Amino acid sequence: MVIYGMFFGAHQYSTALIKDGKILYAIENERVTRKKHGYSWFESPKASYIAIEKATGIKFEDADYIAISDPGQFRYDLGMYNNSPDKVANYYFWKQKIKDFNKPIFAFEHHQCHAAVGYYLSGFPEKTLIVTMDGGSNEKNYTTVWLGEKGNMIKVHQNIEPLEGSLGCIWFELCKYFGYTPVKDEGKIMGLAPQGKLNQDFYEILNEICRYQGNLSFSTPHNFPVADWAFAQCEGNGFFDNEQKKADIAFTTQKHFEDNIIPYIKDLKARFPKYTKLVMSGGLFANVKANQKINEQCGFEEVFIAPPMGDEGLSLGAAMLASWKLGEWEHKPTKDVFFGLEYTDEQVMDAALKFNVKAKGKYTNDMEFVISELTNRKVFGIFNGRFELGPRALGNRSVIMEATNRYNHSHLNQRFGREETMPFAPIVLTEKAKEVFDIKSSEFAAEFMTLCYNVKEEWKEKIPAVTHIDGTARPQIVKQDVHPVFYNILCEYDKWTNIPVLINTSFNGHGEPIIDTPEQAFTHLEKGSIDYLIINDMLYARN
Repeated sequence: MVIYGMFFGAHQYSTALIKDGKILYAIENERVTRKKHGYSWFESPKASYIAIEKATGIKFEDADYIAISDPGQFRYDLGMYNNSPDKVANYYFWKQKIKDFNKPIFAFEHHQCHAAVGYYLSGFPEKTLIVTMDGGSNEKNYTTVWLGEKGNMIKVHQNIEPLEGSLGCIWFELCKYFGYTPVKDEGKIMGLAPQGKLNQDFYEILNEICRYQGNLSFSTPHNFPVADWAFAQCEGNGFFDNEQKKADIAFTTQKHFEDNIIPYIKDLKARFPKYTKLVMSGGLFANVKANQKINEQCGFEEVFIAPPMGDEGLSLGAAMLASWKLGEWEHKPTKDVFFGLEYTDEQVMDAALKFNVKAKGKYTNDMEFVISELTNRKVFGIFNGRFELGPRALGNRSVIMEATNRYNHSHLNQRFGREETMPFAPIVLTEKAKEVFDIKSSEFAAEFMTLCYNVKEEWKEKIPAVTHIDGTARPQIVKQDVHPVFYNILCEYDKWTNIPVLINTSFNGHGEPIIDTPEQAFTHLEKGSIDYLIINDMLYARN
């Protein structure tokens, strides 16, 4: 059976295609449109759908089923929103297109799709507790709890208090007062947190907006934009006046989030003690620091966070649910999340001709040069195979550099025009991961860079560029059969230096989505963001 999964929403529109129980593609619009998260009210997944149709030849009309996340999106009158005429026309075109589809259509809840994409990618066969949490949905809930076993999911709880006072709303609204973009930049606040200290007055304000009060209930008594109103008052009283005050607000917000989410999940574990595995999905679980503490403190044998934890994963979740209902989906752990587009060697060579670059041959034939240049603080772009689904660059559209120099963080930011507060993530050989990081559980999750671990004391000074001020890092464990380029380079680098770790950051400029095409990669090489490019196993340099 051929199933198209689609998400129409306020941001992160996406399309997925599953055939006979196998994921063929899952793409977020931003990779194609080059607009980060495509944040607007409302749009459609047209760009990602067209990319998949072009890659496969499978048209919308040829599908056996359509699976939609958030069918409630279609109730909106776009005249209420400040949208361009082309977006409005596009939205209604797809609304009519789905209405005219004369085959079965599956419609699933927003949080049901969040739960599905995390659970089905985890492949956990054991009794699994599934928790979703984000800024809200068309079903007016922002947290749901599901029990999973052998591929079946049953919803057992949801929080439907007013969204204006939810934990997710706090992060969303706070972005505005930091000069950041909501939905896109919440991670910058989290990254700033270790540089601050507790602001008790602000902590009490956050408690007035939302706090966990036990019995799986949050106190969110307000039906108006209380967070925005409260933060406006804070701004008027100087809470955001300088960078140190902002760091204190970031620290306080992170602490408040952890102080509320951890007791909530502990109470869930107490209520369902036989459930030994935990899956988390939804935008709030992009918070890798909170994920670390949940992993360490909440009593589960293993946790797994959906790699596409945000709304970009909803189309895939919908398609997975349809595939499961049709008896075709096999519940097993995913090997990777490389569900995007790829480019042939011929396409790469054609692209290279447009730029002032030269090929040096297969990178594996010049490994000594590659490692020598890495030790000389050179920056390498990696472009290999299909791009990933989700916010993390996991090896196929990545940038790597030595982790031994603490100034490489600012060096990379300068090269790419970024202003990042978050430290860059390390990649580490799977055989050496426990030597460097204090990994006691949830190694599978660490393959997708979705939670932090403590860096072992003897390694903090060896890899300062990836060690945060609080002594943690967000590692990606690298396996040979999943990340062959990363693995080969790390092995040789480790032989030279006795350090099995490098920086891995996403391959994109400031404010841009992670790159998609060879042309985008060569543009970064030509303008000097990177010194060398390894693309489809070929090594390129500037002329």
